[in-house]
Amino acid sequence: MNTVILRHIRNLLEATIGSYFELGADTGENVSVLSNNFTDRIFISVDSDLNNYNTINSNIFNHANVLFYSMSAAEYNRTLTDAVALSYGISVIFINHGADYEDYAESVKIAQRLLGINPGHVVINQANATPDIRS
Repeated sequence: MNTVILRHIRNLLEATIGSYFELGADTGENVSVLSNNFTDRIFISVDSDLNNYNTINSNIFNHANVLFYSMSAAEYNRTLTDAVALSYGISVIFINHGADYEDYAESVKIAQRLLGINPGHVVINQANATPDIRS
């Protein structure tokens, strides 16, 4: 858990009224800490890394305000309807995911859909992906 990013996201949540979405749960610690601090909000976490699944589940198990989806960004984006995206009222998005350009592109598409026309914040961690121009 990066405490600088956690503090920044906490400050963003304090300044807004909306819910939180993260793509790339890591071990689930960030969403666990934040959902304890803001119990009146919805926290949505998406991660497809099966190696961390048990750790994530144990960190968020008793958090009634956390929705966790074990799937890829592309799969989540395919199953997300526009109505559901807007109903979440997301105001802060943390993208902590992506190994290549396509992953980040999918993450940005999800962020755009979740925010819609509403004001919000997107925090991207470790963005270092370039498109494969050989294809």
